[in-house]
Amino acid sequence: MIDVKVNVALESLELTSSKAITGEIYFENTNGYFPELHWNDFVVVILIWWIEAIERIEKATVGESDEFLFMDGPYLVRGYKIDQKIMRMDFVKSQLQGELIVSSINCNFSSLGESVLTTAKRVFAEINRREWDANGLDKLNIAIKRYSR
Repeated sequence: MIDVKVNVALESLELTSSKAITGEIYFENTNGYFPELHWNDFVVVILIWWIEAIERIEKATVGESDEFLFMDGPYLVRGYKIDQKIMRMDFVKSQLQGELIVSSINCNFSSLGESVLTTAKRVFAEINRREWDANGLDKLNIAIKRYSR
């Protein structure tokens, strides 16, 4: 089983004119980075989606799947519940000819959930430290509190 981390480079966070937060966000495991090292996307929205995906997978029955989506680019990660602790993660790039599975790994989804949660808390704290009035902060805070239980 492989450890998977969610990385956000706090120094890369930017507040757009539409009050969205962008920055580097990507998965990391022993096979490398997905979609790639320094991938830039909408951090707050994605972290909310990923917390929700982890929650759904934890409640799912064995064999069910959920998706960890990115807003930009043709990338997603599809997670399949293998048993009560293990999730298979398919790292997918969509193409005109269909989907290309770049790599697949098995991971402990509670460990992945902790990585998503820790990263979300760090991002939330950093945005508050900068005193940014950004879209989605209330939803991110609610997702963090709900998943922390």
